[in-house]
Amino acid sequence: MNMVGSKIVYQTLGSYPGMPFESAMTMASERHSPAEIQHVQLCPQNYGCVDEAIDSLRAAFPQTRFRLHANVRISGHDRHFDASSEGLAADAYFRALGALSASMGAQVYTLHAGTHQGRPLKRLFDRIAWLEDCIGHRVGVEGHYPAKGNPYWLSSWAEYAELLTSRTAFALDLSHLHIVACRSGRAEKGLTAELLASDACVEVHLSANDGVHDLHARLDDGPEPWWMPLLDRIQPASDVFYEGNEIRSSLSAASVRERMRRAVAPVIAA
Repeated sequence: MNMVGSKIVYQTLGSYPGMPFESAMTMASERHSPAEIQHVQLCPQNYGCVDEAIDSLRAAFPQTRFRLHANVRISGHDRHFDASSEGLAADAYFRALGALSASMGAQVYTLHAGTHQGRPLKRLFDRIAWLEDCIGHRVGVEGHYPAKGNPYWLSSWAEYAELLTSRTAFALDLSHLHIVACRSGRAEKGLTAELLASDACVEVHLSANDGVHDLHARLDDGPEPWWMPLLDRIQPASDVFYEGNEIRSSLSAASVRERMRRAVAPVIAA
């Protein structure tokens, strides 16, 4: 997939997990059109510290705009942070990330919501507001899906609805919503369309899974997702990134396809 309506689907180097940033970017440039790599997301799935790689990346690919995602590695800092992380170490990491993001000319940074630890959802929204002040540009929170013990913020349709009304900026990972749909037994198309159309939606992430695990499967490895017809609702200022794993072995890819074939589809709610 390289287009959603009139919007280009950009690449993320997380599609090449375990590879150094430079190697992943070289492979992406060989496999995708210049349009698809004119904007690329740098992710924690890649090897190395992003601050040590960014100068060579920008020199080798001067036409590409780069942005940071989640807990990318930065020299001298731990890397286990998400939006639920607080304290001196987390704040220092985000300040360093903000300085790097600003030096790259990026205008958006997105990160995962993380674990609620018994705290109300408003605490997450307040933390995102703090991060925007700290980093100096738009920060979007990426939601989760149900897991054992219900540890995560933004893991149910009700919490995604609250996110929508909060006006907090967010990244909408549609593969995560597929797991929410399968675990709850229903796919809320109306709410999903509203989330996509919201001007608070700064990113949309695309990949496929079996409704149980976040497999980062390629979209052509399974049936068309229930959310595919909704992509024309994506608001104009939102950027779309593709997260399908491009280097999975043939044996592993076959296993993923079989799991997706056997998956139970959720009921589609209006």
